[in-house]
Amino acid sequence: LFVQLSLNIPAFRIFGILAFLILAPLFITSSSYAVKKLRQTWKKIHQLTYPALGLIFLHTALISWSIFSVATLITLILLVGSLLLERLRVVK
Repeated sequence: LFVQLSLNIPAFRIFGILAFLILAPLFITSSSYAVKKLRQTWKKIHQLTYPALGLIFLHTALISWSIFSVATLITLILLVGSLLLERLRVVK
């Protein structure tokens, strides 16, 4: 995949930068203090973990397929699967 912007920025860098921008607020709000202050909003913010992990997978896969790319993909599948199971249990 050789997708590039007209600015001539490689796609893997774009995905990496987007993942970093998503992970920054997660890092900032990961303390116990933030959990207490943000309450329900904290959980909504930390749902951004899923798209961030997808972007990390794309970032690593576009650089080159490695054991890290495969491990990230497996983690992404497991996380999305656990999220779906959690939501199915809530519905019942």
